[in-house]
Amino acid sequence: IRPLKGQRVLVEALNRLEDRRVKLDLVGGIKDEKYARELQDFIAELGLVEKVRLIGRLDGVDLVRAYIKADIFVMPSLYEAYGIVAQEAMSFQLPIIASNIGGISEQIRDGIDGFLVPPDDPDALALALKKLIDNPDLRITMGKSGRKRLNELPTWDNVCERFYQAVEECSH
Repeated sequence: IRPLKGQRVLVEALNRLEDRRVKLDLVGGIKDEKYARELQDFIAELGLVEKVRLIGRLDGVDLVRAYIKADIFVMPSLYEAYGIVAQEAMSFQLPIIASNIGGISEQIRDGIDGFLVPPDDPDALALALKKLIDNPDLRITMGKSGRKRLNELPTWDNVCERFYQAVEECSH
């Protein structure tokens, strides 16, 4: 939980969803205590305390349970170099809504595996959320597509091997 992960933007987007019955669990270690307090205050200010929970860091079985329980995975980051967590979510057949930044657009195909939205744009994020919340069949289709896409993406071992080969070539 830190500003660059864009949780505030996600809370703003959730606030634009009117009467939809949704729950948002913000999962992740708290890297910035001040920001976490400000985020909780913002959630309270918008009257979303019953809809939004800061879960904290999850590992192992608890993380798996959180993915299984989810219907949509949202990654509203303002900056990401690659965003490997999107691939974690894809492995659970979750449709992804993510900021169109960094390596995320190399993983998620907009309109196929999920939706890519401009960073720091709560209106665009709310629109993507509405589409998936209101259309369970689309969620399932995008989730299945993302799971298949995962098999096409490089693993960390592939990336390390490519990097090692590039370093080897440079050293000769």
